[in-house]
Amino acid sequence: MLLAASYDLGIPDIGLILVKLLAVVGGVAVGAIGLPWFFKLVVRLITGQKLPPRVVSTFRILGGLAFGLLIWTWVFSTGEGGLGGSGGGWWPFGQGGGKGTATQKAVESPPAPKKEPVAPTPTAESLPIHLLGGSRVHEQRFYVLDHDPPRNLSELTKALEERKQVRPALDRLDILIYKDSVDHSNPAVTELIRWAQEHGLQTRQSIIEQNAP
Repeated sequence: MLLAASYDLGIPDIGLILVKLLAVVGGVAVGAIGLPWFFKLVVRLITGQKLPPRVVSTFRILGGLAFGLLIWTWVFSTGEGGLGGSGGGWWPFGQGGGKGTATQKAVESPPAPKKEPVAPTPTAESLPIHLLGGSRVHEQRFYVLDHDPPRNLSELTKALEERKQVRPALDRLDILIYKDSVDHSNPAVTELIRWAQEHGLQTRQSIIEQNAP
């Protein structure tokens, strides 16, 4: 799985935000016009009379507020896979093209990273994963396993599954974050922790007070 560059850098999608705001404005307009028209039609059909202008104005304000709030809640929903969530919501506000996805399991908060002068010695139960950052990262390849070339998350998880078959005792990933690596709160780290939890692996983060090898 590749992490989008904007997601990695924490840069908001300005275009998407503008589309959502325009949708809210459109919702206000629809509510302000459509709700009074609907009630005027109902009253005329039932009583044959017109609604007083003051009542029409009240319905216009209430309709604009109600529809605007409804659209706001829809497009700015933070739930993943919902109406406008970032993980596969309905077009045009989500990224999944209209099918939606199941809500992902929340990542349990791991212990705070421990600062260490050098990388801890691996054991039979642990496997060190070195995190890169800055100009050393190309095509989302943040992870170095052993002395292999850097991998992206999809490539890394495939290699971890293979290692797990060879080393049944393996039950912990040592995530090593260096001075020039990405931050421990970066999606490159949190997505790896999520994958590890979903596959029954413990994780331990260490901040190494030197640059990545």
